[in-house]
Amino acid sequence: MSNLIYKISFSYLRKEEIKTLASRVITIVEKHDPENLKINEIFDLLVELQPQIESLDLGYIAHPVSETLNELRKQRIAFAQGLINQMGMIEKGKLTGMEESLKVAKPIVLQHLQSLSKYSNTKVYQNINSFARAYMLSLPLQTAIETLKLTSYFDNLLNVNQTIESHNSNRTQDYSEREKGETVRKIAEIVASLRNLFKEIEVSKVKNQELDYKPLVDELNQEIVLTKAILKARSTNNKKKAEGLIDDNEVVVDIDNDESEVPSEPETTEVMTRMFPAVMKENMVNGGVLDELDLKKTVAMNS
Repeated sequence: MSNLIYKISFSYLRKEEIKTLASRVITIVEKHDPENLKINEIFDLLVELQPQIESLDLGYIAHPVSETLNELRKQRIAFAQGLINQMGMIEKGKLTGMEESLKVAKPIVLQHLQSLSKYSNTKVYQNINSFARAYMLSLPLQTAIETLKLTSYFDNLLNVNQTIESHNSNRTQDYSEREKGETVRKIAEIVASLRNLFKEIEVSKVKNQELDYKPLVDELNQEIVLTKAILKARSTNNKKKAEGLIDDNEVVVDIDNDESEVPSEPETTEVMTRMFPAVMKENMVNGGVLDELDLKKTVAMNS
């Protein structure tokens, strides 16, 4: 295999792939006695990142209240539609003494509550709030709702609407307290450390020509080849998907090869199709981390 460590576009690896590659690099280097090869100082910096590496697959689960919110929203639509249906039954039955109350209540109810299931959750909340305000400001409407025996529907509708808003507020607060950009920071540190280690191996080969680095380089290159094969397969799936040759249920990827990182190994490399913005810019080649603009873009994408 090559005497040089193959290049790989870290920016196109998913976080679980970065985790796997970093873990395997640590295992490989440990086998080849990094102290004897005089790369232990830089290698130890990567080893120190093992807690961050292991944590990469730990994402936030769905908020506990999300399932409750879904059920409450269904109830809200049901109460609103129930109120409309009940009015319809009263109208069709032509019940004595309710004609005037229908004339007062029906236009306002339909204006605020009709077809709520077609609207966004925000608009549904605002429509019901607006209906509640109209009710509080209109004595004739209050009387009409009571005469039509719709008070229980009305009360239930307002109660569930306020409960939903309360849950939403609590969930938003919980989300705001979560660490922002933490995964991006971890990935930047891990990738920078991997790049630094690879460069240190290359430099040490020149400085210590009496030492044999080939077994280490060969094994690292084999791991990089396996990782690049995953990326290439993913790119092929993306291409087929774009051409309509596979459906959405098949595996797809988001990848693009950077010509500055074409491997020197004798393998055919095709241009990958980029499907989404890279997690990290190639300015990390020198061991740096994401600049502020890239970091903001990436955090926004994750959000």
